[in-house]
Amino acid sequence: MSVVCRFKVGGLELASYGNEEARNIRMFAVQDKVFGPATPSAKVEMLIVPKEAWEQFELGKTYSVVFTKE
Repeated sequence: MSVVCRFKVGGLELASYGNEEARNIRMFAVQDKVFGPATPSAKVEMLIVPKEAWEQFELGKTYSVVFTKE
């Protein structure tokens, strides 16, 4: 079984990891009729190093996150 949540990018900050350029990405739960009641409060913060990965995130855009038990 999986749980799907929607998060909106609320912050993109320059960062570094060792000698490499990185981005700190902050995301917050979307408050809408579908997901808001199920996930009223949540946040995700990621430090991403590869440019190809952090370029995928845009400020103000919404992304789905799937949590699956392993």
